[in-house]
Amino acid sequence: MPSLSRRVRGRLAPLGLALAVVGLAAAWAMASPVGGTPDEPAHVEYAWGVATGQVLPGNERVVVDENGASVVHVRMPTSLLEYENRTCYQGDPSASPGCGWESSLHPQDEVDRPTYMTRYPPLYYGVVGTVLRVGLEVGLSGHHTLLLARFVSGVLSLGMVAGAALVLARRGWHAGAAVAVLAGLTPVMLSLASSVNPNGFEVGAAVLGAALVVAVRHDHAGAAAVRTPTVTALLLALVALTWTRPLSLVWAFLLVGVLLLPGGPLGGLWQRHRWAVVAAGASLVAAVAWLGWATQTRVIGEEDDSVDWGTIPVDVRTLLVLLKFGDLVRQMVGWIGWDTTLPDLAVVGWVGVTVVAVTLLVTGSARASTRLRDAWGFLGLSAAVVAAYSMLTAFGWQGRYLLPAVAAGLVLAVPSMQGASLSATTLRRTVVVSSAWFLTVQLGALSWFLWRYMYGVESVYARFAALPLRIDDVGWIPPVSQAVVLGLGLVGTLTLGAALVGPVVVAARTAAAGDGHDAPRPVRAAEGQSK
Repeated sequence: MPSLSRRVRGRLAPLGLALAVVGLAAAWAMASPVGGTPDEPAHVEYAWGVATGQVLPGNERVVVDENGASVVHVRMPTSLLEYENRTCYQGDPSASPGCGWESSLHPQDEVDRPTYMTRYPPLYYGVVGTVLRVGLEVGLSGHHTLLLARFVSGVLSLGMVAGAALVLARRGWHAGAAVAVLAGLTPVMLSLASSVNPNGFEVGAAVLGAALVVAVRHDHAGAAAVRTPTVTALLLALVALTWTRPLSLVWAFLLVGVLLLPGGPLGGLWQRHRWAVVAAGASLVAAVAWLGWATQTRVIGEEDDSVDWGTIPVDVRTLLVLLKFGDLVRQMVGWIGWDTTLPDLAVVGWVGVTVVAVTLLVTGSARASTRLRDAWGFLGLSAAVVAAYSMLTAFGWQGRYLLPAVAAGLVLAVPSMQGASLSATTLRRTVVVSSAWFLTVQLGALSWFLWRYMYGVESVYARFAALPLRIDDVGWIPPVSQAVVLGLGLVGTLTLGAALVGPVVVAARTAAAGDGHDAPRPVRAAEGQSK
């Protein structure tokens, strides 16, 4: 029977993660003006259209604009335009919002708005659109309703990441879980999660799906049978991922592929949980059908209509696509909002710490139920999809589009990230130092993002970086004071660190003292073999 202290720690971790989710979601939702993250107004319009049925098949009003792209018109309340006019600041980091609300341009009660989010599946938008409808129905102002939608989006997205951390920790993978989850929780992910944008939700679903894939394979390889709650959670995670963005379907298929690799649980799942296998297959088929229908009926305009991509030599196109991956890495970590970029030191440090920490933790690991090469294969195929899609369609990917695959790939490596060749002290220091770096950058990015809108980004001295400093006049005031925003971020950051890193510290100290009772379970060499 577990000791009292162990039971208490087991209850503190979920509580700490819950507090972290609420604190971080609230802080990031209020750290920027509504509309301050990529395409947020268009996402709001599409969410309202889904919740009211205006953009669903058979009801939509599709119009082809002058660029050849399909746009869907949505009739919505003018109150949902109660956010800062983006023409004040978008594309000019030195400018702060300050020229009035978008709704001031539309005196009528309702307005017809075109949205170009036409190919997106309706799941995420249905949830957020329902929040918008409920907020207005209960008497909230349009601005407060939009902030509520941001907060709910953040709780759902970050809640899935917290769920993934718990799934991994309950199988003894404390060290790997802390590093992998925090490395995937980049400032870009935090800002997207707490805005009306499905990218953050997609990352959360990918991380949770990957955690449940390795959990199911682990349980199948061990003595315990795969339990129904685990299978149900995996099904829900795959459905959420499949129906979030058009190309998230690819990540879902790749995760299913990892699940079905040799030694996987397909036979057992078919015997004991046939309903889940059928439901997952039906969801994937339906998503493929949606994507096919949307591709045929809703056209995306050219990104650069001045040049025909097909006329560019193949070797030049290949070079352009390969060089784009450097941009993707930088954008996954340090490109927040429309135009806010973190210092190169933060981006390079984030990537470097991730590489070093993962390398130390995987060195000497025994064969696990989900092997390290499985994670590498997942990442390699994801990159190949990006390259092939870019070569065929001339689509310039952004880092936020690839982030779900990278974050999921890190989680798939967790069974091998147990520091088998490290002493207990070195293991603890590796996790503590790397986690402290990730958490520090996260909190610093929150301040940087907030001050970009409050004060603008200005050059202080020639040849030195432009900074958002509290030396200029305030150009924008968050919904609450900046002290509250930063305080919520600090609480969320500290509780997240305590929940993820605390068990590693306790286990390492126990192991160093010669008592391995609470130490993370080593991955057994036989785990990779089928039963």
